[in-house]
Amino acid sequence: MDSYNLQRCEENCNSRECCENRVKEVTAKLTKMFERLNSIIESSYDGIYITDGEGKTLQVNKAYEKLTGINRDKLIGRMMVDLEKEGTISKSATMIVLNTRKTVTLEQTIKNKKKLLVTANPIWNKNGEIDMVVTNVRDITELDHLKQEVAKSKVIMKQMQYQMLQDDSIIVQDPKSFKMIDMANRVSRKCTTVIITGETGTGKEVMARYIHNHSKRKDEAFIKVNCGAIPENLIESELFGYEKGSFTGAVNSGKTGIIEAADKGTLFLDEIGELPLSAQVKLLRVLQEGEVRKLGSVKDKKVDVRIIAATNRNLRQMIREGKFREDLYYRLNIVPLKLLPLRERKDDIIPMALDFLTKYNEEYEESKSFSPEVLDLFYNYEWPGNIRQLKNIVERCYVLTEGRKILKEAVPFEIRGRDNLIEKTGEISNMKKAVAVLEMEMIEKSFNKYGNVRDAAKSLGIDASTLVRKRKKYANQ
Repeated sequence: MDSYNLQRCEENCNSRECCENRVKEVTAKLTKMFERLNSIIESSYDGIYITDGEGKTLQVNKAYEKLTGINRDKLIGRMMVDLEKEGTISKSATMIVLNTRKTVTLEQTIKNKKKLLVTANPIWNKNGEIDMVVTNVRDITELDHLKQEVAKSKVIMKQMQYQMLQDDSIIVQDPKSFKMIDMANRVSRKCTTVIITGETGTGKEVMARYIHNHSKRKDEAFIKVNCGAIPENLIESELFGYEKGSFTGAVNSGKTGIIEAADKGTLFLDEIGELPLSAQVKLLRVLQEGEVRKLGSVKDKKVDVRIIAATNRNLRQMIREGKFREDLYYRLNIVPLKLLPLRERKDDIIPMALDFLTKYNEEYEESKSFSPEVLDLFYNYEWPGNIRQLKNIVERCYVLTEGRKILKEAVPFEIRGRDNLIEKTGEISNMKKAVAVLEMEMIEKSFNKYGNVRDAAKSLGIDASTLVRKRKKYANQ
């Protein structure tokens, strides 16, 4: 009840008891309102600090105590200017408000090393004077740490990017690729076995060399063996070596195997899925015991060799089919490193294409460049043959271009095919042309996947001669 209503009560009621009851009623309402306001302040997740117009502390909530570690009993009734002088608060937003008469937001560091975001607002009375200053305090320590981590990550990415520039074999721009390189850097520092998986042309050998070149073995031998390129009857003698006279046709002096030759260095076993089961058993012994035994010998020899294997096949499926040893799989699979296809790291396509172009410019002493249309075609293509296919296409465009600007007309039909047909016909307006587009795309995808005419034709259910004829037909369009 305000003073006006009290006056009316006195005028209309002669009972003192009546007036006292009214006063009690108003007091109870005010007390209840104050309790509700106090509950709201206390329940706030943010710290709240209230002073009067002179900077004297009136109220501090629990959240402020928790954020700062300062008991409110040490603050209430104290002048903010004194708290600032003694260092309890590093920089008082309240004092700035009282001096500038404006709302202020600042970062504040307190004794427990927490960082706080502080916003102080003036509360005005009817005379235009500051009656109170209400300050909201929020802990941004974790947010600040997060910002620092993000900043560190950016620095690391820049360092990795610079490191990549020092290594001509690796070009990365896509965030997914940085994760792959980070994993490669981690495993390169250890001598653990690594298996690299990925589609054909994703750069498994390049990654293996990268790991070797950034390891403690970088000054030792890096030997690559394509397990699918060596005849099955020779693979064991090539890998493990043999003693003289151990089999018909053996060199009289015997032969040192590839594994022994890679001692102290790195052995890269490409297409590990093609390794015969008999050789898999012996390779497992090398991995487990660090020993190699030549064919025809009864003695084991210690070897210190790091094995990096690679495959584009599903080894788990091969285990189920009895074509690959499960124990060898788990021994190789200590650190699996999967290389993503280009279609899943598109931000790498343009930098790689430009890098290949730069190398050809240096080799042929020219200064050719791509038109924007060509780069768009490259970016939007799925690249079933991945990096190997991209490199070959760039070289082809380079050779076929006489001027300094590589235009989309130099791009092979399988990449610009759909656009090429639309350009010639206006749009795909009949079934015959639509079928031609689909046929062309299927042929090129199959050829890029299998890498040879025979297997590509078999997968499509057509003769090899038919495949060759159709490829020539579409290439000339």
